[in-house]
Amino acid sequence: MHRALIVTALLASLVPAQNGAPTFLPKPHLLRLCAEDVPKLLTLLPQTTVGKLLAEPEVAAAFASGLANYRALAADRDALFAHVQTTPMELDAWLLAMLPSTIGMNALRELELADMQRLEFSGLLPEDGESPGMPRMTLTMACKPRAEGRWTAIFDAHARRIAGSAIWQTDPEAKFAGFPAVAFHAANSDNEQDPDAGGWSVHLPGTFAIGTTTPDRCGTHGDAPNRPDAQILGELDSGAYVAMFQRLMGAAPPEFRALGLDGLKQLRWRLRFVGSQILDEFEVELGDEPSGVIGALLTGKAKLPPQALPAGALAQLRCTIDVGLLVTALEGVIGNELPEAITKVARKALTGGLALGVSAPAKGSLNPRIYLSLGIADEAAFDSLLAMLPKDIAQKQVTYEGTPCTVLTIEGMPSVFQPAFYRRDGLLHVAMSGLSLRAFVKAQSADVVAMDVGDAPVPEGLGELLPNVDVRWDERALYETYHQIWLPLLKLAPDLGKVMLPIDAMPSPEAVASFLGKGRGVLRRHDKTFTLQQLGGLGGVELAAIAMTWGPVLSGLFHADHMHEELQRQFAMHQLTAVWPAFEAFHKANQRWPKDLGELLIAQKLPADALYIPGSAMTDEVPMPAGMAPGRSSYRYFPQPLALTVNGVDVRVLLIALAPQRYNRPMLAELGMIPDCYGEQSTQPIDKFGK
Repeated sequence: MHRALIVTALLASLVPAQNGAPTFLPKPHLLRLCAEDVPKLLTLLPQTTVGKLLAEPEVAAAFASGLANYRALAADRDALFAHVQTTPMELDAWLLAMLPSTIGMNALRELELADMQRLEFSGLLPEDGESPGMPRMTLTMACKPRAEGRWTAIFDAHARRIAGSAIWQTDPEAKFAGFPAVAFHAANSDNEQDPDAGGWSVHLPGTFAIGTTTPDRCGTHGDAPNRPDAQILGELDSGAYVAMFQRLMGAAPPEFRALGLDGLKQLRWRLRFVGSQILDEFEVELGDEPSGVIGALLTGKAKLPPQALPAGALAQLRCTIDVGLLVTALEGVIGNELPEAITKVARKALTGGLALGVSAPAKGSLNPRIYLSLGIADEAAFDSLLAMLPKDIAQKQVTYEGTPCTVLTIEGMPSVFQPAFYRRDGLLHVAMSGLSLRAFVKAQSADVVAMDVGDAPVPEGLGELLPNVDVRWDERALYETYHQIWLPLLKLAPDLGKVMLPIDAMPSPEAVASFLGKGRGVLRRHDKTFTLQQLGGLGGVELAAIAMTWGPVLSGLFHADHMHEELQRQFAMHQLTAVWPAFEAFHKANQRWPKDLGELLIAQKLPADALYIPGSAMTDEVPMPAGMAPGRSSYRYFPQPLALTVNGVDVRVLLIALAPQRYNRPMLAELGMIPDCYGEQSTQPIDKFGK
């Protein structure tokens, strides 16, 4: 089979991959994420703001450090995956179904980005009777002709690793459209194959594909469609997603209807380079009339409220909302909890015009200044709405800059949160506190209607420019505020997981200031498609925020791989079950537990890594006699068993995993019991046990 793959590669290298040539085509997707024309993206990158930022010394150092940490994390996980594949053990059905896609990702990490032509990940639409909890997935990669041989060698090595696995059974006769395929399935204890718990890889001219289940269930062989220009695209078949829940539950969840997801056909997210900037687009394609919260945001007809912001403006959204659709959506979720009197008055009182602005904290404060402006359609109705405020909310009348204002005191809320508001010219302006409102009142001017973004251009695009959405932001001000005020606070925050970049390694504002600018966002409509376009050096305001917070904050959450944790846990269960007879035999022979793990390993002739979890984040050295290499353990051993109450059960514990877990920390108790461990005992540092 491997010789056939090599012959295929040699023939394929003579046939450049191009649009229209027969290739592997994924079946209809539920969701997909793809990068089109990667060479062009890489060519354009150095001339963009992002490319120039990545070349700046401080940013380059931070990026290199974060990448090194990610690669170390990936290497730890690869070590676990490799060990599991060569260890005869039973895994649950979910892991067996999901593991092939992870194995394939290991091969993907060996490929050079410079050799990539395009990349597409697809989660496929469930077939009749198929569990949506175990979706079929494919990863399709097209390479440059010069890389065909290198890629073939990588995937051939991948096939050999699968063939040598203890948990997979390969099919030497597997083919796809006449091409040799690597196909493997999990074999259970009865040596019967589960077709859903398996994976595959195929190589066609210029294209490599990997996936779960079987290649014929995931794709077809046909002419490649014309590919779009260089971009990154994410797409969700919203109609199919809602229909899946309707099949499972008999109806779409009320939250879906409230959001308006049941009225959508497609959701798309797209990134493209436009000059030195990134065009960041969110797109909804309607399958029906607009409804829910999404429909309310798309179809508002009121005027955009003017909202001048005080110094330190960071971001602003001005939009108009169809109040009737919004209230109907809320009624669908809240139901009887939303009194009819409030909904009736709200429909009459508000125009739907809304502005939400954020400015940097005032000097000496840590809290951003958040401002909300609402259009008032009927003053009397709005007075009725205010009269419905709970009676225990105290109101105080004050005057700021000659303007009568009201400050609310809400019992139990922090002193910095005392909402304050005033009305003028058919608008209600609300701030988080009286001091914030004073600065807002002072900033108001008849000549200023929105946050100043200088000469930031309005994004160009297909369709009618709608007047009901205006987004503005300042990348430089956002980063300066984040770095100087909020980033230091993260040192006091709860554990954020294993982040890829320490707080102190973040680039200074001085290093990045000259690269960052201001951005604009607008809404366009073309037929039944609405597109929110944002143009900025880092993309839209949400991408700017993600770029700034990923390393020291979000990476600890997003790189916490549930599958890796579950695989590690199941491996630990197997490991503890296997080592318990050694503890039991030692105790029977000596009428005591070993004084340390070294004594156990020697007495029971166990390998030095018998208690090591490959890729474990924390290990202890196991002392051994002179002349012997020390062992490694992923557990803390308690020769005097530790009395604990674990999940309501009293146990005496011998081993506890060193590394905290979000749940089910591995433990071994007397009598060979492996208790289910949740809550604080699972997440606390190992040194807290026994204290």
